[in-house]
This record gives sequence, structure tokens and C-alpha cells, in this order.
Amino acid sequence: MAVESTSVLASSQAANLAVPGPGLLFGLLLLASIVCGLCAKRIRVPKVVGYLLAGIAVKLLMEWYLRTLDPLLDNEHLANTLIKPLRPVNDLALGLILFTLGTIFETSHVKSVAGRILKIHFGEVSVTFLGVFTACSVLAHLAFGTDFTMSITTGLLLGAIAVATAPAATLLVLQEYDAKGPTTDTLLALVGLNNIVSIIQFHVIFLVLVTFGIITAPFIDAGRSLVLDLILTTFGSAILGLLLGVLFSMLHAKLTLPEMLAFFLAVLIGLGEGCEYLSTHLHLSFNFLLTTLFMGVAFCNLAIDSERLYASIRSLGLPIFAAFFAIAGYELHLGELRHLGVVGVGYVVFRSLGKYWGTRFGLWRGQSKQDSIAQQTPASMGTGLLCQAGVAIGLITFLKSQWGTLENGVFTPHPLANTIATVVLGSVVIFEIVGPLATKWTAVRAGEVTILSLLGRERATGSGHSGARVIMTSLIQLIKRRRPIDSQAAGQLQVRHLMRTNVKLLPASSTFDEVLHFIERSRFTSFPVVDDEGSLLGIVRLADIRDIMYDPTTLGLITAFDLADPSLPMAYVEQSVEELLSSFGRSDIGAIPVAKAADSRVVVGIIEQRDVLRALHISIRR
Repeated sequence: MAVESTSVLASSQAANLAVPGPGLLFGLLLLASIVCGLCAKRIRVPKVVGYLLAGIAVKLLMEWYLRTLDPLLDNEHLANTLIKPLRPVNDLALGLILFTLGTIFETSHVKSVAGRILKIHFGEVSVTFLGVFTACSVLAHLAFGTDFTMSITTGLLLGAIAVATAPAATLLVLQEYDAKGPTTDTLLALVGLNNIVSIIQFHVIFLVLVTFGIITAPFIDAGRSLVLDLILTTFGSAILGLLLGVLFSMLHAKLTLPEMLAFFLAVLIGLGEGCEYLSTHLHLSFNFLLTTLFMGVAFCNLAIDSERLYASIRSLGLPIFAAFFAIAGYELHLGELRHLGVVGVGYVVFRSLGKYWGTRFGLWRGQSKQDSIAQQTPASMGTGLLCQAGVAIGLITFLKSQWGTLENGVFTPHPLANTIATVVLGSVVIFEIVGPLATKWTAVRAGEVTILSLLGRERATGSGHSGARVIMTSLIQLIKRRRPIDSQAAGQLQVRHLMRTNVKLLPASSTFDEVLHFIERSRFTSFPVVDDEGSLLGIVRLADIRDIMYDPTTLGLITAFDLADPSLPMAYVEQSVEELLSSFGRSDIGAIPVAKAADSRVVVGIIEQRDVLRALHISIRR
């Protein structure tokens, strides 16, 4: 009640002052995010960091402006009130991201990597939870003087929250640098699993603590409502998401793309606001993130030509995601950094160590000599899981709203709940800035980001076009209504700028079933076949597989060597893209293996035709 009255007072104060409305504030945030995103790209850091800093800058500017209007106002609280009408943007962006993340759980892909990913996930979750739990329990006892029970409670709750990984920042960084490969796929799968486990784990721990009377929850009737809340939050959210995914897949086949997109966005926004309404007024928590994740899982497995909708989401996503991270930066609690304390430092350090060493432990448990993908996944992959924001903030919001005392109709959160919230909010500021940088570093080190994506076209080619020349070239191309191939750029670009070094190689001795299993785990359409020394023997294409699948009498006798076409071209690191275009033109192939030198056959990378065409800005007409 006290919080609501304060919010109403702040709203009335805002109405009496010349403050920006929600539309103007949204425009400022979006404009600032685009400018800061371009600046971030200029200094070669993820755009997500620029978006967050844009939100922080607008927040500081807003507080300064409100202070000039009335120095006696609670400027920080009033500035936070102004952002509340923009919350549907958060729901929309998170919904789009979790829905897209569901594609990682496509059936054929999950079957091929489920065992390995679950082992990595178990190692990462176990080490992270135990590390944060132990460290924060000890530090809480030493720093706050809490008894054994409350120290353990602090460690358990913080350990469960530490497992969560922010899906938005992780996915956007990987998409920005067009990362592709086993490490990228594994990271995205772990992000989805981490959030599912964190939400369930936190609610189970909270339920146990309430049941044993350690936590006082006045809004919960003897634990029964919390059990129902736990069931709805987990199984209810999953079932609701799967049902909506089935509905979307049916409508996708009947509606036009614009109609489908409009319906999809309306459901996402309504679902986000509806979950909050049910949780606030009916104490029924359908978790929005879990629901949209399972919605994406069902849709990608059931819909016909699902790529149509995903392509539209990617086109629509840029301004929405930019605004989302700007709003996230605006809402970052920078002041909490001052109160982070010993427990907060311990949480940040041991969560980081847990993600790093946990994935190393999981990779060690899940790796085998036969698993080539596991061998290509770097041991430092856990650094790509440091981002943390939405799920963690949602869990501490639930904690503060449930753990406390109710006197005369006024609810007061427990002091330890406020302390845990301070620790998490302060650490979120750190992880939201450092996390994207760590995710970028992980993808680059795995060899799943091309040099051109990493440095930008101008830096990679060494071309120093002035701004005036770029503008004049663009005007000439607009008048001509075409975009010719830049022969100068084609000559300067080399294969090393566009190749990916984390290569999936098919052993020549692989049986036909092993070839099919290999293809299921790959996102390419052509597959290099190599001998024991890694030298290229030929390339297998999907068309070759399709031709032979209808002759079952020979399937048991065929190996990858028999399927490989030795006449298909091979590129080398220093080769110009102009020469490579000719190779693509002479052969019906989507990707070409790369050797270190022209006289070598040892495969060190792979280059895709679409990366070459994107780099040269060629419009493809099919």
C-alpha cells in the first residue's frame, strides 16, 4: 500500500511538471541507443553495451532536468516512475528473444547433442550454485552477524539466482557478430536451460524455507498457495507455451505473414501484461519467460516454413531490442554499487568462477574421442554465460513481495530480503556491462566469428573511404537503382576475413548413418571429408545424400569417402574474394573449405557463399 501511494504521488507530481511524456521519453531512449550503439561499434565493443550506456545517460539527464524544475522532489523515484508506461516494450523484446531461443531445441538438433549439453549444464549449474551458496553463506555470517540459519538461507537464495543467465544480452551479442558453430549453439541451449532451472530451483528453495518456518510469508496460506504457484510457474507455463506454439503453427499456415506477425506481437504483449496481472492480483505466477520459450520450442518443431516468421522477427527486432536495452540501462540501480559490500563482491566473484569452472567440469565429463563437436568447444566457454538481468531481478522482486511482515494492512519486506535484493541489483550492473564483452570474447576465441564481422569492412579491407565519398557513392547507387560489385573491395578482401575457423570435419571412414548424424548437428549444407591427417578428400553435398537415400541396398556399404566429390573447389587463406566468387559460380555449393596455403590440402576453416555476398552487398534474386 505504501509503495502504491508513493507511486501515485510521484505520478501526480509528474503531471504538474513539464516532464517528457512516455512517447517523448521512448524517442529519446531509442535515439540515444542508436547513437551509442554506433559509437560502441566504432570502438569494437558489442552494441548492447552502447544501448545500456545510452539508457544510463538518459536517466542521469532526466534526473538533472527534474532537479532543475524542483530541487525538493525525489528526482530519482520520479524519473523511475516516468519509465513505467514503457514496460510493454520489455515484454515484447523478451518475448521475441525467448521465442527465437526456442529454435535451439529443434527436435533433430536436440537428439544429436542433448546428452553432451545436459552434462555441461549439470556441471555448470552445480559448481555455480555450490560456489555461490558456500561463499555467500560464510560472508553473510561474517559481514552481517546473522545466525547459522539465516546465513544458509542467504546462500541458498543467492545460489539459485546465480544460475540464471540473461538471454537477451547473450543472444543479441552472438547475432551481432554472426557467430555460428557448436560453441554458439551450446551457449544458447545453456541459456535456456539455466533460466528454467534457476526459476524452479528458487521457488523450490523458497517453498522449503516457508514450510519449515524459516521464512515468513504472510500472503501464503500454510504453503499450499506456494505449491500451486510453483506448479503454475513451471508446468503451467510450459503447457501454456506449448499450446500457444501449436496455435501459432496452425495459424502460420492460414494467415498472411503481416496478419500472423500482428497476431503474434499482440499475444506477446498481452501475455506479458497478463502474467503480471495474475501474479499481482490473483497470486498465480505464469512465468512469462518460460511460456514464450516453450512457445518457440513448439512452433519451430511444428510450423511449416517457420523461417518466414523468424526472418520478419529479425527485421523488426533491431529498434525493439535497442529500446529494450536502453530501458534496461535506464532502470539499472547504479546506486546499489555503493552498497554491494563483501557479500556482493563474493557473489560476483564466485558466480563468475562458477560459470567458468563449471562449464570446464561439464565439458570434461561430456567429452569423448568420438565427439568431434565437444572437442571443438573451448574450455573457457563459461565466460559467455556471465550476463544477468531480467530473471534475477524478477526473482528478487518476488522475494521482496513475499518475505516480510504484514501489520495493519502494510507489508514490510524482511531486512535480509532487502539485503539480497541489494546484492543482486548491484551485481546486475556489473554483469550487464562485463557480460556482453565476455560473450563476444568467447565466440571469437571459439573461431565462430569472421574477422570481417569482428573488425568491420573498412578495417578489414584497409579502405579509408571518407564520409563524403560514402555519401556520394550511395547517391549514385540510388540513382542507378542497383548496387554494383565493388571490384576494389573484392580485390582487397581475402578469404581470411570471412572464414570461420571452428570447422566441423567429416572423417572419410564414417558410415552412412554417421554421415546423417553429422549432418543433423551441422548448420551448413556442404561437408568437408578429410583423412586422418585432416587433408581434404572431397565434399559431401545434401543433394548427394538425397540421391542415394532411396537405394537401401547400398547404404550399409557406403562411407563418407564414397560420397565425397573430389572435384569441388578448395580455397586458401590469402586468396582474394574476387577469385573465390568465381569458384562459387562454377560449383553448386554453399560453403568451401579453406586451407592454409594454395599448395596445402589441410582444412583450417570454412567460408560460406552468403558471407561473401553479404560482404560485397550483392542483391541476390532467386
